[in-house]
Amino acid sequence: MGAVLSGAGCLWCLTGIFAVPRVEAAWVQRVLEVVWASPAKALAVGIVLALAGLVRTGTGSKNAAKYLMQTSIVLSGLTMNVAEVLKAGLAGIAFTIATIAGSFGLGWVLWKWLKTDGKVTTLLSSGTAICGGSAIAAVSPVIMASGAQISVAMATVFILNGVGLYVFPPLGEWLGLSSQQFGTWAGIAIHDTSSVYGAGQAFDRIHPGGDALQQAMAVKLSRALWIAPIVFVAAWWMRRVASREGVAARTPFPWFILWFIAACAARSVWPGVGEYKDEVRRLAGTGMTMALLLIGMGLSREAIRTVGFRPMLQGVMLWVVLGGVSLLAVMRMGG
Repeated sequence: MGAVLSGAGCLWCLTGIFAVPRVEAAWVQRVLEVVWASPAKALAVGIVLALAGLVRTGTGSKNAAKYLMQTSIVLSGLTMNVAEVLKAGLAGIAFTIATIAGSFGLGWVLWKWLKTDGKVTTLLSSGTAICGGSAIAAVSPVIMASGAQISVAMATVFILNGVGLYVFPPLGEWLGLSSQQFGTWAGIAIHDTSSVYGAGQAFDRIHPGGDALQQAMAVKLSRALWIAPIVFVAAWWMRRVASREGVAARTPFPWFILWFIAACAARSVWPGVGEYKDEVRRLAGTGMTMALLLIGMGLSREAIRTVGFRPMLQGVMLWVVLGGVSLLAVMRMGG
């Protein structure tokens, strides 16, 4: 039974390779959008199946999830033109560094206060500071996070992504933000690229002719490039801790990040790669979707009790503070 459900789940994840079909019947369209696979849905399905005792995963599934996440990170590099992203990012590099450092600093304070799991704190801080699920996926193998730790961090981020997608556009309109202001705020404060895209698109519908989507994506992608240095710092820190404790360092070198950098360079050197950006993004998203299904399936009640629910409170507090501070900053900058 478990093998059949796992196989069916993996086949369902493959629907993400294709765009949701467009049909004339509105109710059919809504049904398709609900049942079509996405990373957030896959994680939720995996968790439900696991907690219901319907599936059980082993070492093979855990390794498959790890390599699927890493491959998806590398593929996402093919969608980034480094020159364009750096041009957008350099304009506010001091602000970017400040918000990233602030997210990790606040994460450390909340870790001390809430007494949460250290690795979950690192994952939540990385996801909040940079680009949500992609950052968590990149950092998790380096700090050797467990499936439960990854699941809790991912679930928190995806819930907040959904909130941001629907709340940010009307809130930005109510506050009277310009397209540039809203795009900058969304690119900083919303975790994942997909939700940033959706929020920017929704704001542009309210303001026809605006460029909130373009600004939001430029800001988000410029932050995504910080995945590489954050992963290397995480690897260095893990080795430092291991050395201080007098144990052999088992932290794997993050080779996949070098491939991510190479993919970004390839996209910049050969502009023709950009013609297949949407297809590559869907392929990378499908890999991440299947990985999160497997991670969710590896969860258990005992693992949840071990990690606890405080990390979710920690993730919400991190997001609210980052969103509030970045909103105040962009409002002071003007339109």
